[in-house]
Amino acid sequence: MVAMSRGLTDQFSHLIPPTAEDQHEAISAGMVTVDASVLLTLYLYGAQARADFISALTMLGNRLWLSHQAALEFHHNRLLIMQDQGRSYSEMLATLQAYRAETQKLDLRVREFSNRTGMMSADRDRLLGFLTPSVAAALRMVEELKSDQEELGPTDPDPVLRQLESVFDGKVGGPLEEAAYENSVLEAERRIQHRVPPGYKDAGKGNSAGDYLQWEQTLIEVAKRKPKYLLCVTRDQKDDWLLRVRGKTFGPRPELALEAQQRAGCRLVIINPGHFLVLASTYLNTTISEATLEEGVRVADRVQELQERLGRVSGED
Repeated sequence: MVAMSRGLTDQFSHLIPPTAEDQHEAISAGMVTVDASVLLTLYLYGAQARADFISALTMLGNRLWLSHQAALEFHHNRLLIMQDQGRSYSEMLATLQAYRAETQKLDLRVREFSNRTGMMSADRDRLLGFLTPSVAAALRMVEELKSDQEELGPTDPDPVLRQLESVFDGKVGGPLEEAAYENSVLEAERRIQHRVPPGYKDAGKGNSAGDYLQWEQTLIEVAKRKPKYLLCVTRDQKDDWLLRVRGKTFGPRPELALEAQQRAGCRLVIINPGHFLVLASTYLNTTISEATLEEGVRVADRVQELQERLGRVSGED
């Protein structure tokens, strides 16, 4: 029997990158999920940027969902991120204080030099202005930034966690059953070996199955809900999630788009947190300031560096 002919795109939609209209539909009506890196970024934002981001998540309502694996990775890395933040501010403050001590020595030497050489006071003050910048102002600025980041002790309540608890109440998936989990780990290993997305870029890491576990749990949930679109928000920019041609990103890997289509009947869209904020501002009736958008760009490299240094979660429940 001869198969019926079809149009040029009917069988190949997974090879066509999502359009701006797809992104509009995805954030307006699709199921939306985020990964651990997005939630951990909130610890690096200032108070206003964090409030803007959480407001955008809240506007999604019941369309927002978090996989068990993403939540697990968030909890495993949350305290590490918080500790690292506090240490970074402490190190910067110590550096500035040491520099202030040196500038005070330099100030004294200049004054001694001025007295010995009979330098006019105006020239002396001009020279001091070149050599001793306002370290005190820099110290105050870093102290203010540190205060905005809400450095927390081990027993202090975590305001970020408290806010996220409210946003994700009733929206976090459960773990896979034992047999399904074991099969998924085997499948993750197979995909790594054959370079099948997602997750093969994590080969050799402590929990190389993490990406695939998150993907599998997400596909199970979206297959139950049957939305037209699945929108994944992630800071992961590796090639085992995204299609790149000559260095330019076009959308999700076609293999992932096809898998989402076959298993859940949905179109897959993957975006980064900055683009999520832009779409939320445009389509979700929420206000995102320019300062927040700029801050998202600022912390992107910091998150990447932290993820590489801290690694992924090393085990399951």
